[in-house]
Amino acid sequence: MANLDVSKHFLSFKHEKVGKKELDALIKKYDISVWDLPKILITDPAIKDMGLKPGDVVKIYRKCPYRGPSIYYRVVVRE
Repeated sequence: MANLDVSKHFLSFKHEKVGKKELDALIKKYDISVWDLPKILITDPAIKDMGLKPGDVVKIYRKCPYRGPSIYYRVVVRE
């Protein structure tokens, strides 16, 4: 059985690494630390091939037919 690239699957949401400038603005806007964000495992199939390390932040673009598009942030963790 061939490996499935979940990032190419039609049900998978777009994931991208958040840059330093955007991350600093996010932290300042909500007065939080990176570790206050929800977590995503480094082994998650959606991000495992992105070359991320613990402490990096991922931006997830979700689409909902009822509420429209939305953005979620997750900090990468080992466990």
